[in-house]
Amino acid sequence: MKLNGRTVACTVADARYLARAVVAAESIRAAHPELEIVALLVGLARMPPAGELPFRALGLADLPHPPSPAMTFRYDAMALASALKPHLLEAVDAGFGCSRALYFDADTLALGRLDPFLAPLDRHAMAVNPILGAPPVTPVVSPEGLLRRTGLLSAGCFGIRFEPSSRRFLAFWRRQLERACTFDPWLGLVHDQSWFDFAPSFVDEVAFVRETAAHLGYWNVGEAALERRPQGWFHGGRPVGLLHATGFDPSRPERPSRHLAAEHERFAEPLGPLLQDYGRRVRAATGRLGAVAPDPGLARFRGTDLSIPLACRRLVAAVDPLGERWPDPYEPVGASSCLSWLTEPLAFPSGTLVRAALALWESRTDLIDAFPDPCGRDLPGFVAWLLDHGGAADAGFDSRLLGAVGVGPPPAEIAPAAPEEARRAAPERRDPRAALWMALARMPEAPTAALLGEPVGRVETGASALPRAALLLHRFRPDLQRRFPDPAGFDRARFLAWWRAGAP
Repeated sequence: MKLNGRTVACTVADARYLARAVVAAESIRAAHPELEIVALLVGLARMPPAGELPFRALGLADLPHPPSPAMTFRYDAMALASALKPHLLEAVDAGFGCSRALYFDADTLALGRLDPFLAPLDRHAMAVNPILGAPPVTPVVSPEGLLRRTGLLSAGCFGIRFEPSSRRFLAFWRRQLERACTFDPWLGLVHDQSWFDFAPSFVDEVAFVRETAAHLGYWNVGEAALERRPQGWFHGGRPVGLLHATGFDPSRPERPSRHLAAEHERFAEPLGPLLQDYGRRVRAATGRLGAVAPDPGLARFRGTDLSIPLACRRLVAAVDPLGERWPDPYEPVGASSCLSWLTEPLAFPSGTLVRAALALWESRTDLIDAFPDPCGRDLPGFVAWLLDHGGAADAGFDSRLLGAVGVGPPPAEIAPAAPEEARRAAPERRDPRAALWMALARMPEAPTAALLGEPVGRVETGASALPRAALLLHRFRPDLQRRFPDPAGFDRARFLAWWRAGAP
């Protein structure tokens, strides 16, 4: 097949997925020697020598819209790599003189040509792959309701022709992922995947690649027979183009994907030989590359060796979703710094906590079950778990984040944490966590101003402050989501007025 216009194949990888990106790029080069291959490498302490890589490597500084410190702070390595897909495509569009691109996830393997994603670009601006091409015949992708929340179109491989409508979509996708590349299927958010579903709304001409052989994974392998012929692998009688080994761990090749429940793994057994071969390739690439150190600049507070736990990242993202309060959360110096806020002592009658400890509690359902009242009767047990039983250390929390935590009357210089009773409203949302948050709202000394009453976004006091409790209520109320789609941004004033009027 001859392509009409220069095409670049591209991917994003963090330090953990560098070997996978090498394997993917080598396989695509074998199938498509005519393509230039580019990879955005995120979170590496140093770039490997160019001669060791089968692609041209880009860093964050090479992007036309580099991510802000607030954006890189709020995500772990995997989420950040997912959030940067549109950034990379915009960089390819701006700096490579190409008319089209093929995006592929780093954990893929090309087993044949990827023409189903490339040929339609002569007449369409995008070629996308529905996750399901037929009604599911196995429980791997059930229930369909959850599948609908996680996304209908796969962002793991697609073709794009750069023209006005596709550029509008990339700009929209980038803006959403700058603050909402999170994994929360019950809220319809699965990293970059859910927002990718909006592509047909923006792009004038979209081709749907429905053949499962074009993009094969555990979710669709059961739709047809997978067989090996002298010419290669075939699925449903069509040659397999791309294997997507999502959730596959090369160090545990007996498991097809961490996303599959043990009782469903048998439905992905046909992929066994392909995954075994893929695992061998990744292990060989890992040996060639050697140890790949992560970038301490993204993993720690600036100028320190203090690692940033994921639970703290998520709490900061929830309290400051637009990056207004802490434009640079990595800065550790100053009473108003993000680090100072996370480690500020919060005095309760039976002891002292810090927001970092409450962030860990909030992120773990087992802790919520074990210590339902962490600021009251369960505070001593929670502190014992954190400090005496090694719970905090096992969760990756440095002891310096918890220096003020303790049991007993707090020192006189620490002001008592002001009780804050959250608004009581019956949420319409069918989220299983709604009951938890409503219970928290009724606790006389729930995580108080430390979590629920904390102002969101701009640091304001009094009537102009938007408390986090208001946004939590918004998450569980579809009626509020319809009335105030962007409560921390465009709709902030109207939403705050509604909240102050009594939040019915």
